[in-house]
Amino acid sequence: MIIIKFLYYIVYRLFKLIPRREPIDHLLASSFIAILFTTNLVTIIVLIELILHAYFNAAEQITVGIVLIALFLIIYIYCKWYFIKKEKYIEIITDFDEKNKSSLKLMGVLGIIYTVATFLGFYVLAVYSSNGTFF
Repeated sequence: MIIIKFLYYIVYRLFKLIPRREPIDHLLASSFIAILFTTNLVTIIVLIELILHAYFNAAEQITVGIVLIALFLIIYIYCKWYFIKKEKYIEIITDFDEKNKSSLKLMGVLGIIYTVATFLGFYVLAVYSSNGTFF
């Protein structure tokens, strides 16, 4: 669970780099982390599919799409419930801010790296798997 909290924190710090009038960085981080977690999970699923060479036909692709949308909604609702409704974001931010007082900008940079790496990894996997040159 500490990894999920840390990933939330670095994404929060990423949004904290952008000045805003209202303090909504914790809300943005909760929504965006759901997108990142879903992308990570889809990347893992596609990688496993490629390793096992289990290709889907058209009917199965529609089912997979529905499952992926449902999976995103579940992750999104869970992130909203866990981070926002249970107000865990306060505990996470306070705890990590105290531990990392000297490196708050570094945490924002880690958030940028995690975000870019997530989408770049998904893109690279999609490009190479569509060309059939990945494995």
